[in-house]
Amino acid sequence: MSLKTIFILYFILPLTLLSNSIVDTVVEPMSGLWGVGVKVTSQNYVNTKDKVTVAPYIFGSYGLLNIEANRANITLYGNGSVFVSVAGQYRSIEAREDDSAFSERKAAIELGPLVGVILPYDFVLRASYLFDISSAHKGSELDVQLFRHDTWGDFFLLSSFGLQCQSSELSNYYYGTADYDISNAYSAEIEFIGTYTIGNYGVFLGLRNYWYSDEITNSPIVERNNNLQIFSGVGYKF
Repeated sequence: MSLKTIFILYFILPLTLLSNSIVDTVVEPMSGLWGVGVKVTSQNYVNTKDKVTVAPYIFGSYGLLNIEANRANITLYGNGSVFVSVAGQYRSIEAREDDSAFSERKAAIELGPLVGVILPYDFVLRASYLFDISSAHKGSELDVQLFRHDTWGDFFLLSSFGLQCQSSELSNYYYGTADYDISNAYSAEIEFIGTYTIGNYGVFLGLRNYWYSDEITNSPIVERNNNLQIFSGVGYKF
């Protein structure tokens, strides 16, 4: 049995045992800010224009499911100091369409275990190990994040700093070529999402930037060492 299968079975089994709780909880009202926004993505591939997309954005929860833009998790255990979750992520920033310069590289859906520790001064440290379950890159990523939430009246700010280690399968799928093979690669991430609410409505503005190690930036199809996303939109606060 593969390591990927063991992880999935280990964390799906508790969800099955919690099925009654999930059924009871899923009918509860949604919470947080649910909206739609426009995202501008500036990719690091050579000869690639900025991409503008419209997508739903959720910063809240629905029952047991906690959602933060392209990331989501279900907490299986928490005691106020540590927590264990099943986490999921939609990887789209490296995705590209089939064109004359590069072949198509699809966005991926990743799933895996997450553990976190609540630190002093409202910081939270969490680590997740995510596997591709969509059969896009068929690789994995270890993601370590330090983040905090701050509130000043009607203004809410999420600040996050992350480090990732991507497997060779993931790195080669998005950045490798026939003449350039990549082993494990690394990236660093910074993210800020600000939300201002007016009654039951809110506006948000977010920035997420990734910096990549030399294993990726030395690829012949890579132009610079970072990927940048800026997104903004409006939503309804439940």
